[in-house]
Amino acid sequence: MAPKLNIIVLLLCCACSKPAQNAAQPIAPSNLVAAQLEPGQIRLGWKDNSSDEANFIVQRGTAPSGTFGKIAVLAPNTTGYTDPKPGQTGNTVYYRVQAVNAQGFGPFTNTVEIIIGATPTASPTASPTPSPTGTPTPSQTPTPTASPSPSPTPSTTPVPPTPSPTATPTPTVTPSPSPTPTPTATPVQTRTVTVVIVDPTPGHTYEIYCNGAMVAVLNGADEVGVPNLVVGQTYQFANRVLDANRIPSPMSSPVSYTVTAATTQQLDIEHP
Repeated sequence: MAPKLNIIVLLLCCACSKPAQNAAQPIAPSNLVAAQLEPGQIRLGWKDNSSDEANFIVQRGTAPSGTFGKIAVLAPNTTGYTDPKPGQTGNTVYYRVQAVNAQGFGPFTNTVEIIIGATPTASPTASPTPSPTGTPTPSQTPTPTASPSPSPTPSTTPVPPTPSPTATPTPTVTPSPSPTPTPTATPVQTRTVTVVIVDPTPGHTYEIYCNGAMVAVLNGADEVGVPNLVVGQTYQFANRVLDANRIPSPMSSPVSYTVTAATTQQLDIEHP
């Protein structure tokens, strides 16, 4: 197995299918991400949400709200692009993508920014937030029952005794029922699955896809951990390779994988 070098993990929300749409401007692509592929090159990836686009247009700018210029027009169903000349090292650049068809230009994706660096850097991995545990409400203490007062003893004086009044007993206080405790919420369990490329070709770059969205780029390595996958859920994994000229191959056949509760999990996939 090749050494683990320059692993770039791009976290995306995994979505499985494209929504249905009528004849209109195409739906905007989503989940645009950018990564430093190697010195002087930026790799972009996004989720294709439309089914009737004619092209994808990639734009680049030097400010998030400034002027963007078109740098590429891509074929339909494209989900990635390598910018070979983003600019001078140390500068910050911004990217956005839109789909276009015969009805017009669709909305843009989210805008991403990246600093042009000399070497690839790994993106941070997000940890899932556990669900809070509910605290049960304490039970109320019932009020004790009051006892009736005893009747006084009649006087022994030879005066006709006056009958003593009968004491009225204090009514019994019924205790309030105890509230039902709030059940404890069960946290969602997630795991990291290690995806391994079988027999990778040296010098090539591999893009890893989960449910149709790019989640990682392997540059000089043959495996990567894909985090935050829900236990019990089934995911579709695929990959494609970029040759030395950054020309992508067709996508490999998808491989289904169901996440288990095991601590260590590995998925081997063949390269295209």
